[in-house]
Amino acid sequence: MITLSITILNSNKTYDINVNEAQKIKDTLYILEENLNLNLGDLSKIYYVQSKRTKRNINVEMNYEQAGIFNGEELEILPVNCSV
Repeated sequence: MITLSITILNSNKTYDINVNEAQKIKDTLYILEENLNLNLGDLSKIYYVQSKRTKRNINVEMNYEQAGIFNGEELEILPVNCSV
């Protein structure tokens, strides 16, 4: 398990979560949307999240281990049809 922060850019809300390294990032987004009603829009149109630390775009089809995401990472999400 790793601990990371997810920030939703249009609302500036941050959530600290624990995830399994083998879980796909996309699956995390679906779980968060379902449980927290984050209003992310059409999740099938979110292709990347961004690492706040490295500014690297990370494909949501990857799992955390494949993406090189470790404890303490901060990921930023821009919901579909939103701008900051």
